[in-house]
Amino acid sequence: MSEPESSQGERGARRADRPAAPRAGAGMGGVPASLSERTQTERPPDVTSPKPGHAVRVLASATVPAIQVRDVPPDLHRRLRQRAAAERVTLSTYVLRLLERDLGRLSTREWLATLTDREPVREADVTGAVAGSRADRDSRARRVLRH
Repeated sequence: MSEPESSQGERGARRADRPAAPRAGAGMGGVPASLSERTQTERPPDVTSPKPGHAVRVLASATVPAIQVRDVPPDLHRRLRQRAAAERVTLSTYVLRLLERDLGRLSTREWLATLTDREPVREADVTGAVAGSRADRDSRARRVLRH
């Protein structure tokens, strides 16, 4: 029987009868020999630089969820890239830090719920304080406009 012809010709034809050749210096399946001999439960030694907190958590998990943000305005994307570069991190790391920082804060609803547990402030003259601030502001503005 002859091999089925491919629309891509000989170069693009996939050869199922031949396994992929391992890379030079590699063990089984293209994995370096030192790694292929390890068991699944062993972890490779940490030879990289210290990683931020989120990276340690990510590397320890088996599956890593991903978030894709669509329709990012070009100006916002450019500013995010600039800030990431200024901090010398990848855009992904920078955005992940922003998300972690935001989720580390209480939401407005959570913050308002904490206020219900507090004692109300008694005997505060809020309207008097606002009126005094406005009077100070207006007098400064009048002095600036006269000169």
